[in-house]
Amino acid sequence: MKEVNYLEIIKKSWKITWENKYLWWFGLLLFLGGGTRFNFPGNSEWSKKAGENEEQFRNFLNQHWQLVAGFIVFVVMMCLALIILKLIAKAGLIKALDKVEKKLSVNFKEGFREGKKYFWKILAIGLILGFFIFVLLVVLAIPITLLFSARAFVLGAFSAFFALAIFIPLVVLASFIGKYSIYYVVLSNLGIKASIENGYQIFRKNIIPSIVMALFFIPINIALFILIVTALLSIGTVFLLVGIVLYFTLAKIGVVIAVSLGIFVFIVILFLANSIFQVFCQTTWFLFFREIATVKEEEKIKEVAPEKSTIKKILPEPEEA
Repeated sequence: MKEVNYLEIIKKSWKITWENKYLWWFGLLLFLGGGTRFNFPGNSEWSKKAGENEEQFRNFLNQHWQLVAGFIVFVVMMCLALIILKLIAKAGLIKALDKVEKKLSVNFKEGFREGKKYFWKILAIGLILGFFIFVLLVVLAIPITLLFSARAFVLGAFSAFFALAIFIPLVVLASFIGKYSIYYVVLSNLGIKASIENGYQIFRKNIIPSIVMALFFIPINIALFILIVTALLSIGTVFLLVGIVLYFTLAKIGVVIAVSLGIFVFIVILFLANSIFQVFCQTTWFLFFREIATVKEEEKIKEVAPEKSTIKKILPEPEEA
């Protein structure tokens, strides 16, 4: 296990992120492909209104099912496209960061083109680990469900606690293996099996540093949240004043203009901040991975080719500062 200078990694990550602004396009694709959460009201008033409108909704579905089906297909296709772009952007960003570290010329277009080469491998790794988590969840949930169905609540609660004690560490393990496997795929062009094996080995040898690195992102995420809230309040205050002025000059249309401009500015800031944040996070993990994966020659994780017994280096030796 290597000694890691976490603060130096974070400082260097921010410097790379700020000085290479073309990387923000990768961050935008990562942000867009990260999914969006929608929170729906769950109170009784909402339920009441939902019940009143249920018949109207059914009538609308019956009369316009083609439109609804087309909309669903469109949303699914958009989600798939964003996921594809996210995986390509992740590989492209790693490749671009590697070239930045090597002082080589690179741009967004070149990085994106390089990222497309690793799409299927990264997708396969995600599907394999996702299937592992799904099977694990099913295996752990079945006995708990049976116990609660049999009204063995005490034993069921104990089993649920025990299942969580197993499930959470294995999810964390799968998360780190997936993260490190992608680096092996992109940086060393290893196969899927070899990348997963190496991802497991590098995490096993660096469990504590990996968890410590992950914990650093808690205050960073809090700082981002505070920044976005501050931006929202600032924008709201500015456009509230603008709205008041426009109300007395253009009446209601002035308020509409002020609100529309405020929403647009906030969305731009939100997308920009999250794009930069995505690049910063990926850069931090990239530098951390290089730090823990660059070890002595005799300790390096090796892959033996199926037809030849030649050994492939994982990462180049670190450059002298």
